[in-house]
Amino acid sequence: MDMVRGRITVQTEKSPYQYRGMFHALTTVLREEGPRALYKGSIVALNFAVYESLKDWLVKSNLFGLVQDSELSVTTRLACGAAPGTIGQTVAYPL
Repeated sequence: MDMVRGRITVQTEKSPYQYRGMFHALTTVLREEGPRALYKGSIVALNFAVYESLKDWLVKSNLFGLVQDSELSVTTRLACGAAPGTIGQTVAYPL
């Protein structure tokens, strides 16, 4: 649903599809692009959820002293970004 909402948000008068609402956008995407388009959109949402959850957990637990002044270092944030990317790729392309 996040992917559908995003498409509605960024549509312009020159967009190839003019969505009238969430249901219309959902049915149009399914009809024109198939269920695979929704599946790939869900992987992106999964990536964001894993990233934010991991980051919040690290800040709260201060595991290995990674948190300084309530912030994670750039290296730690990059690692937090690599983890969801790996999980998303594994879910999208398991073999």
